[in-house]
Amino acid sequence: RRPQQRRKMAEKASSGTMAGQEQEQELRVKYDLVSTIAPYLDLHMMFPLIQYLQGREGMYKEKDLTYVLLDFLRATNMVDYTLEILGGLDQSEIDPNEEAVLNERRDGAVKELEELEAMCAPLLEILRNEEELQRLIQNGNFNLRYLSEHNEVDEDTVDAFYRYGKFNYEICNYQ
Repeated sequence: RRPQQRRKMAEKASSGTMAGQEQEQELRVKYDLVSTIAPYLDLHMMFPLIQYLQGREGMYKEKDLTYVLLDFLRATNMVDYTLEILGGLDQSEIDPNEEAVLNERRDGAVKELEELEAMCAPLLEILRNEEELQRLIQNGNFNLRYLSEHNEVDEDTVDAFYRYGKFNYEICNYQ
């Protein structure tokens, strides 16, 4: 009897699939925590979350998620990614000047990155030379006093290095 009952239940469930899907959708939306945690996340943490949601059918409209993603991206220096997303949209739905504005922003971001890299070049040179870096650490000389006396690294260089690292994070260059 149990197999027959299961079969009948399966048939009943399949005949009411639309109603079941609607109920499931309502539950997903009801218990969705994205809107609850989103205000507390860094923008860079929102991108994988939105991409995850885009892969979940029926939870949110794909188009809505794409526009949310674009809104978040516009607040960052991730210009190339923004242009990539815009390229996948219907061109009649976006501002025709936006691509030009984004290209100008990209040029500005590249210029700023190059300037910051030049400002912290002495410290970057040390950090990129693994042997010299290990020698300085082992000898206890990887400090501002020693580096300022021997390698032209001063407080301004360290401040520029901080801004350089932060800017790399803002453009999603995590390496």
